Amino acid sequence: MKYILFFYILLSGFFCLNAQNTENWELVKEKEGIKIYARKVNNSPFDELLGIYITNTRLSSIVSLLKDYNNQPNWVFANVETSLLNAPNNFEWYYYMKTDAPWPVADRDIIIHAVLTQDSLSHTIHVNVKGIPQYLKVNKGIVRLPYLKSSWEFIPISADKTMIRLQILTDIGGEVPAWLVNMVKEKAPLNTLMLMREELKKDKYKNARLPYIKEKF
Repeated sequence: MKYILFFYILLSGFFCLNAQNTENWELVKEKEGIKIYARKVNNSPFDELLGIYITNTRLSSIVSLLKDYNNQPNWVFANVETSLLNAPNNFEWYYYMKTDAPWPVADRDIIIHAVLTQDSLSHTIHVNVKGIPQYLKVNKGIVRLPYLKSSWEFIPISADKTMIRLQILTDIGGEVPAWLVNMVKEKAPLNTLMLMREELKKDKYKNARLPYIKEKF
């Protein structure tokens, strides 16, 4: 079951989910400064999730980690494969993600389209993500996620502090009951954000400087 919960994350994933406003969030988990919220969504059996924490890193460091596709299995919860499919420029990319689910649940996968934008005044970065299930043929024995929409938001607070917000809504497909997924929903985003925080301490991310990312401080 923990592997199926991976798809509440994205990772590399993805603020602006169209159907809902910013109200009605319920705090469902808090650990070591990371807060996970959930709320009900119209026309979906799955809860929408929001994870928030403050990291001691700059914007370039976070974007460098997010776009290091080969490393995503080390921090995105239950991710066993991520591969870049196409990157027309520094602000748009397509990639494939797969999770290894325990028997008898079938493995899941998704093709993701991500678009990065940065506000010219606040310097806040938004990475909006959506699943495009028809992009590739489905392999035998794999369940393709029928729906995924998520986002990352990186808000600079000071020269070495950034607020990270992860928001996601997805349908994992197949026959896993929504009530069971919702019952333990906070584990996947919490574990992902905790592992992300550890990865950001590594020198290759901590010292990263990307010319297309503008730091506020």
